[in-house]
Formats: sequence, structure tokens, C-alpha cells
Amino acid sequence: MEVLRPIMETNTKHFQCDFQWDIKILTNAGVGAEHSALEERTFLWMSRPCGTWCLRENRAFLRGSREYETWRFYGEQTRDKIFAYVVEVSGVREGKVIGNLYELDYQKHFRHVKEKAVPAGQEKLIYERGSRLRKAGLPFSVREDEKMGKLICAVPVPDDPDKLSFLLCQERQNRKRMRSGDIKEHLHRMKKG
Repeated sequence: MEVLRPIMETNTKHFQCDFQWDIKILTNAGVGAEHSALEERTFLWMSRPCGTWCLRENRAFLRGSREYETWRFYGEQTRDKIFAYVVEVSGVREGKVIGNLYELDYQKHFRHVKEKAVPAGQEKLIYERGSRLRKAGLPFSVREDEKMGKLICAVPVPDDPDKLSFLLCQERQNRKRMRSGDIKEHLHRMKKG
């Protein structure tokens, strides 16, 4: 978080409180890192003038998901200056989230996501005592279910899970080919404009 905070403070002038949600999301991913797949710990993070977003990469590549629509929106609907990164969380050490950070060209990346995203034809509704699949996009009640209890969340499910896995694997391979940088130099350039 010590790396993302100065980026946010440089670019995000309003709604900096969004960053508290990002810290919580990334910390939760880091705490359970040894028990979860990398794709569950990889996020797209953006700083914009009016807030931040921290979205799971695997859901951003699911057409129709909230994460896909959010990532796409700022490329199509605004002219905001956006700093975007991939954050791969590997754990928490001494109370700090650790991992890898990759800078993105947001305009190119949102178009890439739009082109490559896999359809999400179903949603998994997760309840206190079970789950069920249903067609994506249909309205549903958040009232308590007699058998399964309270609704916890709705998660998009890809039509072709193998295609999504292959796509995410390609994304990781592309990041491995990126040149390592110096974060202090990056922050210095950013502050200079």
C-alpha cells in the first residue's frame, strides 16, 4: 500500500476515502494468499481524479460483470487522467501487503479488455448455506431464501471457464516480459507531470 498511496495522492483529488476500500480488498487477498490461486489475488487498480477502483482481474475479463463495466466505463465515458496498474498480491509481511505492481497504459488496456473479455452467461448466487446458478442479468430478490438463508453475493460465471483461464495465463506471461522499474523514479516522474 505504501507504493499505491503516493500514486493515489498525486492523482486523486476527491474521494480519497475510496482508497480505504482498496486497502481492505488487497489486505484480505494477502492474508489468505497461501491458500488461494494467483488469479484470486490479481487486481486491476486505478487512480482517477475523483476516486479509485480495485477490481479483480479475472472478473474484469468477464463481459457483463460489474468489474468489466467499471473498467470499460472510464475509457469510453470520461476524459479523466487515469493511472492504472495490475497488482499481484503475494502476502502480508509485518502488516504490509506485498506483491508485484505493473504499470498499464489505461487507454490501451481498457480496449484490450473490451476486445478479449469472455461472456458471463450465468451468475452464482452465494448464500449462507449454499449456492445456485442462474442466468446472468435477470433480476433477483435479496430477501432471505427459506433453505439457503441470507444472500452473501452474486459472482459472474464464464460461459467458457477454460477460455478465461487461458486468457489470464496469457496476461501473466505478458507481465513477466515487462521490464523491471524503479518505483521511486516512477513516483518522481509522476509528481513532475
